[in-house]
Amino acid sequence: MNVLRASVLRPLRSAGPSNALRWSVLQQVRGLAVQPDSNIRAILDEEVKKAMKSKDTFTSTLLRSVIAEIQTQDKKGKTLPTRDIFSVIRGAYFRRVEAAEEFTKASRTELAGKETKEAEVLLQFFPPRLSAEQIDVLLKEAYDDLMVKHGRNSEVAFKNIYPRFYSTTDRAMVDGYLVRERLERLKKSVPVPRS
Repeated sequence: MNVLRASVLRPLRSAGPSNALRWSVLQQVRGLAVQPDSNIRAILDEEVKKAMKSKDTFTSTLLRSVIAEIQTQDKKGKTLPTRDIFSVIRGAYFRRVEAAEEFTKASRTELAGKETKEAEVLLQFFPPRLSAEQIDVLLKEAYDDLMVKHGRNSEVAFKNIYPRFYSTTDRAMVDGYLVRERLERLKKSVPVPRS
């Protein structure tokens, strides 16, 4: 299962009757075009231009709303870094999925379909996530570095592993649930030190 699908589904699995809707949206994930180091602002602007040239008002309106959200966040402080822009896009996606669920519950299928279609468009702007194997390698490297730094004390190493891991890994690139799961697996595989 794609890590992105797993990361989106895991907190939503117990949501109830709307799982079919979420699953149908998530099934659209095939390949992700946006790389985490790309200029997402320029990509969004270019996609708006393409949509306007092709007279696709649906897509242009959707992307303009996301760009407006990003600009609103920019006005609150300094210019958003790429990882925060991905967070804004992810938030817009989840709001649409939630709205689609509510419309489905209220038997408003036309509005639910519109929200689902918007969510599908936003999926193409998600960055690819690291695989479980890649996370394992990064966690092991962080653990080994911390073991050396803290004199082979695994308890202290595990207390400091999250800050160390996220200092080298962008949060937009990983699924927090998967990181926690892989860290628990690493803890079980490490021998307990004898006193």
